Amino acid sequence: MKKINQSFKINLSKPPNIDFLKSLTNQTGVLQHTKYGVPHRSFGYSLDDNARALIVVIRAYRLFGSKEYLDLAKIYLSFIIHAKEAGDFYKNFQTFDHQFLPRVSQDSFGETLWALAEVIESKADRSLTNLAKELFSGSEKNINNVTSPRAVAYTIIALSQILKTNPKNKAVSTNINKLTSRLLKLYEKYKDQNWIWFEPVITYANHILPAALFYSYLVEKNKLVLEAAKSALSFIEEQTHTKEGIPSPVGSYGWFEKGKEKATFDQQPVEASYAVVANLAAYRVTQKEKYKEAAIDWFNWFHGNNIKKSKIYNQKTGACFDGLHSRGPNLNQGAESTICYLLAYLDLAASISPKR
Repeated sequence: MKKINQSFKINLSKPPNIDFLKSLTNQTGVLQHTKYGVPHRSFGYSLDDNARALIVVIRAYRLFGSKEYLDLAKIYLSFIIHAKEAGDFYKNFQTFDHQFLPRVSQDSFGETLWALAEVIESKADRSLTNLAKELFSGSEKNINNVTSPRAVAYTIIALSQILKTNPKNKAVSTNINKLTSRLLKLYEKYKDQNWIWFEPVITYANHILPAALFYSYLVEKNKLVLEAAKSALSFIEEQTHTKEGIPSPVGSYGWFEKGKEKATFDQQPVEASYAVVANLAAYRVTQKEKYKEAAIDWFNWFHGNNIKKSKIYNQKTGACFDGLHSRGPNLNQGAESTICYLLAYLDLAASISPKR
């Protein structure tokens, strides 16, 4: 039985510090990387960072209502427009001098749909909502081409949010069922008595996979989906905690292949963030406090509840370090890390707010 460490208290009734996010944002979008805390222009921009930033500021607006969130949302949504290809897929990387690289990414596509769905569900601003609906509608034809497990998961989350706005939309419901079946087929293919997972290796953004099944269950009420979601979440929680109950994401230097040794470092903020998302999704479905407590435990990973007892997030600057390695935090502070912290903060804040 893992112990829950709630010794690092954050006041979630207050708006999060977005100063560092704003420092990474210009009129084009949010820059990907920094050298320490200084924006590193040579790496340019990425679609997934701008999509997740859009989710963050829309959620912040829903909870705290400041106009500056909508001003940022327009920048991030503008980047998504610019990234759109003729076939309504999206290019992923743009250089600082505004040249898109040819590479596209299914995962970024899924994250973009999630961001557009957040805008649509929020109804925060008519111009934002109308544009998000147009972009989402154009991209729906590509949903059946999504095969990457994480892209499937992001898309399920997006579609479940769309279905909440229009419960009678049979096309959306059909797509949720199709994509959920894809995840369940992977789950059945690779799981055995000791390995209850969707792949033969645990890599990155892991918790988003069971999170998507909880989102699917919220709208479709399939009990088989719920059982798979709970089992997979239990498994990944066991694999990402020490025997003492300290959150310890699988490291990016080697990952964790079935039957082999698990990598301890580098631990990435996205893992802690999506662990918060998954546990809160489980809480919304089951109303079991253990899931909310687990989400708090994971959120505290940013604040020192990790195997190095290091602060990953700087409350004064609003910046998050890029990871945790064997010597302590990675002192670079890129967009993904800071945005992932904010996503975890806002998901937790929403769980205690009557507004959502």
